[in-house]
Amino acid sequence: MTPAEEVSVGCRVLAANGNADLIWGHLSVRDPGGAGVWLKAAGYGMEEITPDRVVLIDRDGTRLRGDGRVHLEYPIHTEIMAARRDAGAVVHSHAESAVAFAATGLPSTRSATRAPCSGRPTSPASPPPGTSSGTAPSASRSPKPWAIATPSCCTGTAWSPSAPTSRPPS
Repeated sequence: MTPAEEVSVGCRVLAANGNADLIWGHLSVRDPGGAGVWLKAAGYGMEEITPDRVVLIDRDGTRLRGDGRVHLEYPIHTEIMAARRDAGAVVHSHAESAVAFAATGLPSTRSATRAPCSGRPTSPASPPPGTSSGTAPSASRSPKPWAIATPSCCTGTAWSPSAPTSRPPS
């Protein structure tokens, strides 16, 4: 599967599971050749993404391949990919539960990431299993790591391992 196909399938899966809000939200995949990040093109809903609606961009947001517009929020993807060499993909979505939580006006605790294939939420202070201080996984198998991040400036997340009244996302 090409990176553009991975992005398009991922976007449609997210949309089918309540992670679509009109044209907002985006998914990216790290280019396996190191050229940049494959990102959902701007102006389309998650459910509308096909491989021809995916663009390859560099860290500065310059479009290298594809014809679509680049999201203004591309740094969410490029900066996470630069900071986390173990991340193979990044998702910024407007999940119904996150939008509902943001509407309450309650303070959020901190953003979280999901560890590769484990389903165990982690934080930047707690690197994914099989890593040392956030370095690339040392396990013998090579899972596709997914870093799912919602910056606290957007909606944050209601889950924190240190908050006694919170619970992990389902």
